Amino acid sequence: VTWNAGDQSNWEIFVVPASEPAPTEADAGVAVSGTAQYAASNLTATTTYNVYVRAVCSGGLLSTWSSAVTFTTTIDCSAATEIEACGEEVSYTLAAGNGTLNVEACGFDTPGQEKLYVFTPEITGIYELQVTAATGGYVDYFFKPVEGATCDANGWECIDDINAAATAEIGFLTGGVSYFILVDAESTTAKSQTFNIVCAPACTA
Repeated sequence: VTWNAGDQSNWEIFVVPASEPAPTEADAGVAVSGTAQYAASNLTATTTYNVYVRAVCSGGLLSTWSSAVTFTTTIDCSAATEIEACGEEVSYTLAAGNGTLNVEACGFDTPGQEKLYVFTPEITGIYELQVTAATGGYVDYFFKPVEGATCDANGWECIDDINAAATAEIGFLTGGVSYFILVDAESTTAKSQTFNIVCAPACTA
């Protein structure tokens, strides 16, 4: 986080989730000296935060808090929820509000909240994604290999956009290779779905 230093060299900064109230005059922020920048830490992925700054003037006098500046954290690849096996039911709720990605691989904007999963198939073959319950509207499903991937909006392949119980083909997955599965809402209203992955049939002699 950076700001215009003006003629000051000491400040307080206050970083808080956007759902929480702004600081009052009595609320102390984190002290920052010298350079008008601050590296916020211990933030939650895909969460919107408000930042407030005030100057610490000579004699310890404090300016008023600035207006809020808003930012939203990105998806943390390392925090993807593992789907351990085919048939495992995964239930999720995407809260109302803007997400951090807008993946258009299914042909639609996806400005809503996201969730990220990781799945490693045991055998090579064609896999399916089965949604067994859905409320709130359309959610788009995407996948891409984990190796070399980033958690931005690039490189995703569309599985399908789904708003009711349905089965969609994921496609050909290689056994032993891990894949990210991204769910991303087509609107900013809350949505809930339950899904599982249907394994490729085993080849028998």
